[in-house]
Amino acid sequence: MCESPPAPGDKLRYYGRCAAVPYCSKHCAEADWPAHRLECGSICRARGEALADHEVRGGRKQDFNQMNRNVVSWFKAVPGLFNEIQLLP
Repeated sequence: MCESPPAPGDKLRYYGRCAAVPYCSKHCAEADWPAHRLECGSICRARGEALADHEVRGGRKQDFNQMNRNVVSWFKAVPGLFNEIQLLP
């Protein structure tokens, strides 16, 4: 939500149901819930289908989660790209 890094010694937290949205703390996760709950169901369905497809091809769930997080990190690392993607209709 705030896009701050986690506190030293901590790691990013991911919302448990969809495992797609990173938060720096439990407080940020709770504050973002009203907005996130509107999209959480569709994220869960899409993630479930993609994970099932990944596992059918012999992949592990752990690898799938890390692969998705790496992709998001890459998009955020390119200056301005993440903001442009969010603006797309």
